This record gives sequence, C-alpha cells and structure tokens, in this order.
Amino acid sequence: MKRAYDVEIDVYSPLQLQLQLQSQLQLPTFKKFKSIIKKPPCSYIESSSQIEIPHNLLECLNQNMNNDTNFKALLFLGVIGKEYIQDIQSEFDYSINIYYITANNDYDGTNEVCKMLSNYFEILDPIGGGIYPLDYLVIIHNNKIICKIPVNYQKHISSNFLHFNFLHFNCIKSFIQDYIDYIYL
Repeated sequence: MKRAYDVEIDVYSPLQLQLQLQSQLQLPTFKKFKSIIKKPPCSYIESSSQIEIPHNLLECLNQNMNNDTNFKALLFLGVIGKEYIQDIQSEFDYSINIYYITANNDYDGTNEVCKMLSNYFEILDPIGGGIYPLDYLVIIHNNKIICKIPVNYQKHISSNFLHFNFLHFNCIKSFIQDYIDYIYL
C-alpha cells in the first residue's frame, strides 16, 4: 500500500544533477535579450517624424559624394568649424560617407551647393551674413533625415556652458559609429 506522502527519488549521476541544478537556478536576465532590443542613439528622429529629402538635393549630394550608399553624414561647418576639416577627415576611413559643407571651401562642393543645402536644412548663420552655415551634423538614411544636431568646437573649463543638445567635436566619430551600428547591426 502506497502512502500519499511517499516520493520517488530518482538516482542521478553527478553530471546530470549539476545540469539539472543549473537549469533550475538560471534566471532570465536583460543581457540575454539585449541583442534583441535595440535602443536608438541620442537625437534619433523617430520614423513618423522623419522628413524625406527632395530629389534635386539628393542628386546634388550624390554627385559630390564618393560612395553611393543609403547612409550619408553631412557636416555643416561655419567659420570656426572650417578650421577642423583636416582633423575630422583624419579620424574617418573612406567607407563612411561624410560630406563637408561650408562656404569658400576647397574640399567639397561650391558656395551655391552650400547655400542651397543650408537653406533647406534652415541652418544659415544670421551673424555670418547668410553666407556661412551653422555648425551642424545631419545624418541621412534611405533619403530621410534621421538626425540633426549642432556641433560645438569650443572647449570650456566650466561645465556651466556645456549643453546636452550639442555634439562636441571630439565625439563626432563615436556618434556617427553609434548610428551605423544601430542601422546596420
């Protein structure tokens, strides 16, 4: 006769016992699902708010850019930012499409292209007489604007002058790399 409180005990080998204990003790963690959940980078414009670039501007950009890819980074450089073109170019390899836009520039584009793009993105410097653009980084993917953020080139000792809505000059490479990782990985 069997009693209700009798329990059958299974005999396990030490390896089977260890595997069973590990499977029971495992708790779901965020690290396990981190690769599935993608958090957009800062200043990312949601897909519902993304604006498509007109065809004539895209043709102008594609004529002046080296590679014809879906990912483009436009770096608008004002009077101060113009001095840093060579420093920025030295940080990037040629696989990343970066287009430098500034007035009176020997590297990329012309003044007409600069003015046309600056007017479209509404980043002409009012103090510069409407010739130079403000310092901005614009990231384009699939012909839509996914990021537009001002760039700061000045160094301040005090943290009172730092803004979280600005991208610092030294962080441009990592910022663009975050967007590339978010889009392509």
